[in-house]
Amino acid sequence: MGLLRHRLARWVTVAVAVATLVGINVTINKHSSKNGYTALAGQTAVRLTAFGWCDGMDPNRFSDPETIDSEPLPDGATIQLRYSRSAQCAWGKIINGRAPDKVGIHRLSDGKELWASTGAYPTTNYTYALDDAGVQSKVIGCDSSGCTATPPF
Repeated sequence: MGLLRHRLARWVTVAVAVATLVGINVTINKHSSKNGYTALAGQTAVRLTAFGWCDGMDPNRFSDPETIDSEPLPDGATIQLRYSRSAQCAWGKIINGRAPDKVGIHRLSDGKELWASTGAYPTTNYTYALDDAGVQSKVIGCDSSGCTATPPF
């Protein structure tokens, strides 16, 4: 069994190195066990994804959304920077917004932005997600008096 584990470890190391060289994000979750190692059967998760995999995705698909930061707008609306740690994706949310309020998510590394607007009555809306693995993003909220942003995360 030791030889098989050694070969598997070498293969994973080579695969991670190659994936990193070609720009694929690699996430390895290692769960502790009695001897510090785990079996591969259902305990170690390796995720290989191309950067940008969740760009434009509906954030309702993520199982672990959390609010990282929030900022009030002068008209009483609130913007939130939302994030999924498992997916490493970020999006913006506006609460109690009314036209012409809008919220945007801005990825600092390449300037990519996605925006969502609100209706005439106080509404909650959100942007689609942007991949945030290894980079920073911020949320921008605008009302009739100007724009406000959350600190980058």
